[in-house]
Amino acid sequence: MAKVKGIFNVQGTVQNVSFYTMRGSDEVIMRAKGGPKKSTIKRSEKFAKVRLNNHEWKGCTQMGSGIKGCFWGMSRLADYPFIGSLNALAKKIQLCDTENPQGERSLYLSRHKELITGFNLNKNNPFDSLFKNNIGYTIDRESLSGNITIPRINTEVHLNNYRKLPLFRLIIGLGCMSDIGLDSEKKNYIHLNSDLYHHGKIFTSEWMPTQGIFEEQKAELIIPIQEYQKMNEHISILLCVGIEFGTLGNDGKPVEVKYAGAAKILTVV
Repeated sequence: MAKVKGIFNVQGTVQNVSFYTMRGSDEVIMRAKGGPKKSTIKRSEKFAKVRLNNHEWKGCTQMGSGIKGCFWGMSRLADYPFIGSLNALAKKIQLCDTENPQGERSLYLSRHKELITGFNLNKNNPFDSLFKNNIGYTIDRESLSGNITIPRINTEVHLNNYRKLPLFRLIIGLGCMSDIGLDSEKKNYIHLNSDLYHHGKIFTSEWMPTQGIFEEQKAELIIPIQEYQKMNEHISILLCVGIEFGTLGNDGKPVEVKYAGAAKILTVV
């Protein structure tokens, strides 16, 4: 893959080459089409390892998608297509499995929580550069609950209103992510705890002016579950936080401004 800069400003396809852009970058990406046929990859002995890697990659994309879901609506705050970065982190988790052979490795997030802790949805303006205050929290795995403390905010000290917008609010999400492994026939990747996978709860503060002082706020997040849904060692609980900036709409009510904000994984327990 090559990047085209300078006098070139091309999008679309020219013969066997595609040109396109990506959000979060002002460069034009150039990619050549081609490569071996699907039938060749599927049958040829030369591509045996490729088939193993492709099979494992299905588990990585499942985990990447699941972690993305734990942000509970904060994806709109991202300034680049972050799912590829999540998939890459999932691959790192998979490579930590030294018990199973290549092609059958599992993804035990529960054993490697540190690999995704602190993950940001933003490259240009990450969460800690916009909200410079420490959010307090305690998380209870057994009750699937979290107590959150948003400390006293002095916007002159704790807020970087880089878009010069009049309003902001905080978003906090608690979500469950399951380890991923192969089914009993070793054909498909599945969630090792499908009872609680993708359950969660979200708290959104009221809109606040970007100039002022606001007293401490507290919130309790409890993930609702049914009696038959059981917690076990294969579930990780992700606490995600985001900040969103807004303005007043034509009706005088607050509305969010697209891509004005940031989010990150605060902790994983």
